[in-house]
Amino acid sequence: MIILRLVKISYFLFFINLVFFSSSFAQMSETMGVEKDSLKTLFNQLAISKTDSVREVVNKKIYRIMNQALQNEKDYSFFDSVSHLGKLESTDKNIRIYNWNLVHEDGQFEYFAFLLHYEKQSKTYKVFSLTDRSRFIVDAKEATLSPQTWFGVLYYQIIVTKKFGRKFYTLLGWDGYNDYKNRKIIDVLSFTKDGVPKFGAPIFSKGDFDANRRILFEYANRASMTLTYDSDEKIIVFDNLSPTDASLKGQFQYYGPDGSYSGFEYKRGKWIFKQGVDARNPKSNHKKKKKKADKF
Repeated sequence: MIILRLVKISYFLFFINLVFFSSSFAQMSETMGVEKDSLKTLFNQLAISKTDSVREVVNKKIYRIMNQALQNEKDYSFFDSVSHLGKLESTDKNIRIYNWNLVHEDGQFEYFAFLLHYEKQSKTYKVFSLTDRSRFIVDAKEATLSPQTWFGVLYYQIIVTKKFGRKFYTLLGWDGYNDYKNRKIIDVLSFTKDGVPKFGAPIFSKGDFDANRRILFEYANRASMTLTYDSDEKIIVFDNLSPTDASLKGQFQYYGPDGSYSGFEYKRGKWIFKQGVDARNPKSNHKKKKKKADKF
């Protein structure tokens, strides 16, 4: 009788746990669905808000939901259908970046991001919140920065490279900056032995870029600048920028593409500056080089 009673109690406890787990899972799924819908609505509100006070309230709600969701979520497809949210993943699947911006009434741009780094031991992503301090950074081109002192931009491309067995993630980004100038950036993400993110690395070589830990381009708000990575040639290609008149040298609100291109080619652990890149059809140039080499 005692054994039968114990068996009945065990079945009862199992049933209670199963009900509780099912209920909790259903509540979690329902909560995540509500949060997803809330994010969509909030990002739409952020895009149409007219004042800083309203934008900041909406943005705080977005940040809270994003932070909570990223800490708990295992399936990141949750964010795929959310408009106005930048989503990037590195080719090695180790890095994810979720990124958005807030435009202030004075025309200044402020950026927000969550960086996820995959940890092999725990088989989970560690989440880092990035705080935009770009307006307070004096030597932006030479500074090594942390998640708390991040140079905020909207990232649109991640390039995975290795140096002495260590991975570096080169990031291409855009910054609306203000009413007069836009900026584009080449930054470098790496991790310490303790898994802490660092931004900026001295891996740019030759020309005016030797001491730089990141590359910054400034140009007129009305202009459009190319900055992209050609994976076939392993080169970052960009427009050379010049002022509309020689007398305006150094006044970057008057700079724009001059019709020529340069680049950074990855060799032996460094981005080597290369002047005079033909960006019209780099793949055909690659084939020409190959044919020429085949002749010998």
